[in-house]
Amino acid sequence: MARLQQIQSQMSPDDQSQSKAMYDAAVTASPEDPQLRGNYAQFLGEIGDWEHAVKEQTAVCELLPEFPAPWCKTGVLLVRQAKDSLAAEQFSRALALRRDYVPALNELGLILANEQKTAEAGVCFTNALRENPGYVETYLNLGFMEQSEGRLDAAMARYREAEDLLLRDAPMTPIYHDTSRHLVHPAVRGRFPNLFDIHPYQGMWLEPK
Repeated sequence: MARLQQIQSQMSPDDQSQSKAMYDAAVTASPEDPQLRGNYAQFLGEIGDWEHAVKEQTAVCELLPEFPAPWCKTGVLLVRQAKDSLAAEQFSRALALRRDYVPALNELGLILANEQKTAEAGVCFTNALRENPGYVETYLNLGFMEQSEGRLDAAMARYREAEDLLLRDAPMTPIYHDTSRHLVHPAVRGRFPNLFDIHPYQGMWLEPK
């Protein structure tokens, strides 16, 4: 912990190479420190070095094999690289350790939904909400899934639930809502309006006339 705090206090936010070199030196000196390596993995992910981020996070999994969080974080990094099948394996390993681990249920459900395995995805999302009814990301993912299936009323209901949760926990009161305009080619399918104006491309396709 002291070593990590020392690194963070000396890092310059404008010099990523310097920060990376400091982390490299610290990891070389303390390769068995899971917190240090986990923070390094997060830093590498933030600068877009996904390959080395996965390597560091995998090392955390090896140091803490009995905890679900490191496996889940590895999966999230793999999703960022569009390696969904490998990511699903990591989320499944997290759930094998703790079947009610909500972040892994949510992420695995999203992968299944993107693969059009909506029944299996629905089970993951339902289990996630059973464990944590206030997990906003799951309501959003359910909304995306309903939206991609063309069930707009159900999707809007999920988005409203997510918005209600966000407003309940937010330290401010919104005084207006943003508006936006989009020019969409008629060949685009699977794109539907939603409260958050978020449009996942996984559920879209082209049908040229």
